[in-house]
Amino acid sequence: MHFSTSNQWALLAPELLEMILLQLDMRTLVASAQRVCRAWNDLIRESSFIQEALFLKPIKKRKGNPPETTINPLLAEAFASIFEQNEAVFPQSKTEFTLIDLDMIQNPEKKAAYLRPEASWRRMLVQQPPAFKLGIFRWSGSPFGYGIGYEMQQLKDAQTWHDGIRMEMLFEPLIFHRNLTPTFSPASVYWWGECTSSTIMHRLKELGITTVPDILLCAYAMVSCTDSDSDFENDDERVVDQIQAWYRNMGLQPKGLGDGWERTVHEKLGTWD
Repeated sequence: MHFSTSNQWALLAPELLEMILLQLDMRTLVASAQRVCRAWNDLIRESSFIQEALFLKPIKKRKGNPPETTINPLLAEAFASIFEQNEAVFPQSKTEFTLIDLDMIQNPEKKAAYLRPEASWRRMLVQQPPAFKLGIFRWSGSPFGYGIGYEMQQLKDAQTWHDGIRMEMLFEPLIFHRNLTPTFSPASVYWWGECTSSTIMHRLKELGITTVPDILLCAYAMVSCTDSDSDFENDDERVVDQIQAWYRNMGLQPKGLGDGWERTVHEKLGTWD
């Protein structure tokens, strides 16, 4: 196939090629465009605008009104049950959070590709402009009292570190964090500071927490005197076991917090009035 001089120039001039590539949808940019040739691959990796469009680099503040917050459409498709808890974006969704609805679980043949250490979803920001604060809350009770645990993971300085919550940082706590075990009930996910549970807000205030982070993960556990060890395992537990086993077999460890992030932990034990 022969190209005209103008077409050749468009494909050779980085500025023009960048403009053309920015018109492509995310999936094509991620899955196909980078494979065309080394020049395209290099441009996609080095272009700030393309990296921002791919949710791989935080969007820069530019003149004019701040951009509207947008969730990552590819992640919202692959991890639908997590993102559909965002009532501002999915006001009609009545989907309860569950791990069994994840694309990698519904389509087991994709699991190996999803869980590769180099999988692109791990590095993708969950939204643009990025979120900076992730909260992990757990309440557990028994006939003798209750315990509250709250962990805040946040970027120390967004201006210095220029980062945000990436999908790996959101996904791995749901699988590995000790406060989010699905033994008694699956976690709940609240987005953009909108926590609709008065109970959670009341418990957070007991710890002196008055504001909800960008994303809040919550879990509850209630144990009675008659509870005994059981062989029963719910669906979310099975998913957690599968993914944890995959990590072990591949010799992988959860990443944890990277440079520029800090963790603050609050805990309280209480008795019933």
